[in-house]
Parts: sequence; structure tokens; C-alpha cells
Amino acid sequence: PGLGDALLDLINLIKNLNFLIVSTPSRLSLGTVKKLVSLLKEVNGSVLGVIENMKTDFSPSIKGDIEAMGVRYLGSIPFDPAIEDALGKPEELLETRFGKSLSSIADIL
Repeated sequence: PGLGDALLDLINLIKNLNFLIVSTPSRLSLGTVKKLVSLLKEVNGSVLGVIENMKTDFSPSIKGDIEAMGVRYLGSIPFDPAIEDALGKPEELLETRFGKSLSSIADIL
């Protein structure tokens, strides 16, 4: 996530927006998420939650940090090399770890 002019224009021009934040588990991305959440709280923006994308077994979870901000942690989507082979094949894509994780998060929303 970034805080570019396009996002700021959306916040100012369109009312009643709901934001779904997607972030990698890196500390750099988490810092940007914290800034974004702070900005959205200032303007009374509605944050549906945060999805942790490209999570590996070795990356630290950002779940605790997200919940400490008072934002709903919706789950993680693992880094899954099988996606490449499943592109263009919806049924196969849904059977990957990526697809199953995404389906679980969609059920929450």
C-alpha cells in the first residue's frame, strides 16, 4: 500500500468508501499500513480489515500489529508458486493454497 495522490483524491472526492488493505509481511509495508490506518481514522474512513499477502513460513506475522491498531486482521495469503501453473484455469486456481486462502477470506467478508 502507498499513500499517493490518487488515494488522497479518492478519500476527498468519494464519500462512504470502505477500504480493504493488502500488505506483505515486511516491516516496511507494515509501516505504510500504520500510516494509512492513521490517515483513514482521521478522516473517518471505514477499514474492512487487512489481508497479509505473500506470507511465507519464514516471514513474521503482522497479525498482532494489525490488531493493536484496532483493525481487523482478515487472514493471510501464502506465497504459492503453483499459481503460475494455474493461471487461466479457474478450477485449478481455487485448489491452490492461494485460492483456498482467498476463499476463506472472502467468506469472512
